[in-house]
Amino acid sequence: MAPGGIPHPKRDEMKELLFPKTEEDLLKLIEALYYETPTLPGKIARKALIQSWNELPNQFLTVNTIEREEEIFLGKKLSAIQIPALILSGKEDPITDTTMIKKLHSYLKRSKLVLIPGAKHAIHMEKSDELSLEINRYLD
Repeated sequence: MAPGGIPHPKRDEMKELLFPKTEEDLLKLIEALYYETPTLPGKIARKALIQSWNELPNQFLTVNTIEREEEIFLGKKLSAIQIPALILSGKEDPITDTTMIKKLHSYLKRSKLVLIPGAKHAIHMEKSDELSLEINRYLD
């Protein structure tokens, strides 16, 4: 679960990070996503990725979060949610850091928080076995 219910305290930095304009910016994003740097695509693929990432269809993140914070971030209103929730996050995630995750956890009174060590933002790719194990534990 992403902490989409609360605004990011470093919103401008995240906007810069999440929408890379140069290869250097792309490498910073990849570093933030992965605990262990994956094999990088070739130069042409990196340029295509940067271009497509900044086209209108991929701008939904900015439009639906950063530019509409007042409308979409529920913050403390999340406390009204009474169903159980599992919150999984990479322990070393610089995008949604543990402070944000713990704040989300404090709002969702019936939530369980699990921080996956050795993982950043792309925990579904880096730690899929650990993620599956935690989900299955939660559901049992």
